Amino acid sequence: MSGATVTKLTPHSKPPTSGMKRIRLTPEVATALLEHNQLNRPLRDHHVKRLAAQIVAGKWKFNGDTIKVAETGDVLDGQHRLWAVIEAKRPVETIVVYGIARDAFATIDTLRAVRTGADVLALNGASRYRHIISAALAWLIRWQRGSIDRFRDPANRVENSDIEAAFTAHPSMAVAVERVDEAPRDRQSVDSRLPLLRHCQPPAGARRPDDGDAAQPGQRGGR
Repeated sequence: MSGATVTKLTPHSKPPTSGMKRIRLTPEVATALLEHNQLNRPLRDHHVKRLAAQIVAGKWKFNGDTIKVAETGDVLDGQHRLWAVIEAKRPVETIVVYGIARDAFATIDTLRAVRTGADVLALNGASRYRHIISAALAWLIRWQRGSIDRFRDPANRVENSDIEAAFTAHPSMAVAVERVDEAPRDRQSVDSRLPLLRHCQPPAGARRPDDGDAAQPGQRGGR
């Protein structure tokens, strides 16, 4: 949809009964769409915060995903995105499809395969060990953030875009994974943290941390 016209809806615009529009979704328009919504589905607050954080960080990309609105004005798909725009207090571009049959709700997203970091690496040229490289990069990102001990916290989630950026910044991670695979079988492990340890080890001859320094991955701590 390169060069497509972006429709500017206002908070007072009446939702069309059918059709599709690429719009600039402002917090005000998101609020108006939600006001027409009578489907009070449970809202996953952590997912709203995750999406809002992506918007605030500038990681939101127009990817063709649609917000689906029923003939009745109910939001069948996109409720969390609407709330995320409101929470982020920033507009995004998206497509809104109007006039979906309300009883189609049960079919939405039921057959969608979740895209993983490994899928992103495939698009960036990785042909082998994609799942292990993706997992190892995720641990590297957590280590860099200082969040390894809190990696289950939704706020510390590693997004596919983070994996892609880390793969570009650390191409040697793929080499580290291959070297682990070349190691004797009795020393191998499917644990993705092994490539991380190899990747983070200092080069030969590098100064080891002093006793007062924090232990780095791949080195034993003082305890």
